[in-house]
Amino acid sequence: MLAKNINIIASLIMLKNILQFLHNLFKLGQTRTQTCGTTVAGDTVIPAKSDFIDAGISYSDDLIPHLKHDHTELVELYGAISAFIQQQQYEFIGPGLEELKSKFNLHIMQENLHFYCYLEQIFQDQADQLEMIKGYRKEMNAISAAVVRFIKKWQGQAIDTDNICEFTQEYNAVGEVLAQRIHQEEHHLYTLYQPSP
Repeated sequence: MLAKNINIIASLIMLKNILQFLHNLFKLGQTRTQTCGTTVAGDTVIPAKSDFIDAGISYSDDLIPHLKHDHTELVELYGAISAFIQQQQYEFIGPGLEELKSKFNLHIMQENLHFYCYLEQIFQDQADQLEMIKGYRKEMNAISAAVVRFIKKWQGQAIDTDNICEFTQEYNAVGEVLAQRIHQEEHHLYTLYQPSP
């Protein structure tokens, strides 16, 4: 029963996030003339080479608070799965991973389409800043691909007493990388997001 409730809650959260993403995407489509190109790698949207001098992406006061809220939710989801591990409730790990993957992918899409494209637009004439931003973006896409690979690997098999040690080691490694990345974004990169002059 609990697993069924978790699946229902995860589905509702995912549906809410998809609707919010589509709403935001539609609003952006009204304010820009060209999009920042994206490609799909696995289930993660990864931007193509950014060449969008006339993109006209608008600044949003709500973007950084929204992205930070996503980070909080991702950390909470990660913590919930850690609790399932410690309490040996292995049957709940799969649904937890599915919810984590959905939220993570929506966050990465939001960040790529709204945050990185905007930064590359406003810093297009500042080579050093632009190079740094592109480096962060490339690194985040690599982390995203690794997280998706990890989740897909473990969604394809039952997690039990035979493989929980291997799962936990990989899960902790993913968590450490994500925690470092969230810290870098919130304390350094997000501070660059300012209204264009």
